[in-house]
Order: sequence, then C-alpha cells, then structure tokens
Amino acid sequence: MLKKVLLPTDGSVNALKAAEFTVGLMKLLPGTEVTVINVYQVVPEFGIYDSGFETYDSLLDPGTIETVKQMSQRVLEKTVAIFEQAGLKVNAVSVEGEPGRKIADFAKEGGYDHIVIGSRGMGALSGLASGSVTQKVLYFATCPVTVIKG
Repeated sequence: MLKKVLLPTDGSVNALKAAEFTVGLMKLLPGTEVTVINVYQVVPEFGIYDSGFETYDSLLDPGTIETVKQMSQRVLEKTVAIFEQAGLKVNAVSVEGEPGRKIADFAKEGGYDHIVIGSRGMGALSGLASGSVTQKVLYFATCPVTVIKG
C-alpha cells in the first residue's frame, strides 16, 4: 500500500496530468500522503565559471535568484490547486538543484514509496518521447516510478 507519494512538477501539461492521476490515487487510497515538489536550477550566465575563489551564487544577480524562486512557487501553486479543487490536501516544497538527481534523492531521503512524474516537461527537447529529467529519475530512483504520458 502506498503511504508516501512524491509528485515532481514543472507546470507542464504532462506534469499536471500526473497531478490528476495522483488525485485519483489519493481517492482510491485514503491516507496517502502526497508531496508536490518543484526543483529549480539557477544557472550562471554563459562565460562565468567557478574560479575556485567564488561560488556560482556570488556571481548571480540576487534579483535573478529571487525571480526563479517566485516562478517555482507559482508552478507549485498551479499544481496544488488541482488537489484543492478535489478537496485534498498535499504538501508542497520548492528546492534548488539538478532536477533529475534531486527528485530521486529527495524521495530516498524522505522515505517515499512511489514517485509519479510526467513523461516530459517544458525543456527545450520536450517533443522527445521521455524527458531527460524523467529519464534521470527513472535511473536514480530507489522506489517505483509511474510515468504519466500526455
């Protein structure tokens, strides 16, 4: 029986379909705890690299970092709204990191039984059969993963 489910979201159509699927799971399996996660990645401008004396964070405009965090919160709110409309409560968390690896690590560290993820997101290669984040989650996850296709 599922006790803890992790639902990564980037706000894409497939991520929102994964949320709808998870709503159905919660209705079939009352008591299932769901955490919606958005992993954002702040990348320094091209040509800037870690010189060993500074970290990337010190090279980034604080306004850029704040904008990315706000965008992450909006993505979470959009996804959480699907659960609220169904009368269900979920946890929501926004974290920084490389999305594929961070999702798998978060699931392992948090003791999640299952990950439900959309087959592809909003990346530049979103037209491919399965996104790179989904592929990395499938590779690194230590729990079952359900991939929802659009």
